Amino acid sequence: MNPPKETKSRRYKATEPDRSLVRALSAAGIKPHVIARCINSGKGVSTRVLIRHFKHEIELTTHEVTGLAMSSLIQMIKDKSLGAISFWLKNKAGWADNPAAKPMVEVNVAPNDFDPKRLSTDDLTALTRLLEKGAPVSSGVPEEPSGEEPSRVH
Repeated sequence: MNPPKETKSRRYKATEPDRSLVRALSAAGIKPHVIARCINSGKGVSTRVLIRHFKHEIELTTHEVTGLAMSSLIQMIKDKSLGAISFWLKNKAGWADNPAAKPMVEVNVAPNDFDPKRLSTDDLTALTRLLEKGAPVSSGVPEEPSGEEPSRVH
């Protein structure tokens, strides 16, 4: 009598550790053919076997992660996170940065025309607070080029 032939592929049975691994790798955006090589105690399975046993995990994990990310983003928007608000407006509401946009208010005051005596008490108080906080001060006159290259931080 001949012993039974060893078949190259044995029947695969899905395990809970493999199920968790498939969920985690799928959530991270790993492609199914790569995930297939990672399961079955590192022995791997074919992509077809992976899809047969883990179709639900592969399809739903991405949606679950997207839902979690959206929930976090919405909470950050409610908490008034400027970054989250900006992200939403640019990516979901169609807003875009426009570096060529003109300022909403045009101020044309030459440095010699400025008379601090014309400032109101409220203006002087606000200006004093800004200076106390260390706000940068500019004369409004463009600086002359020094002829040197600006220093660069590496």
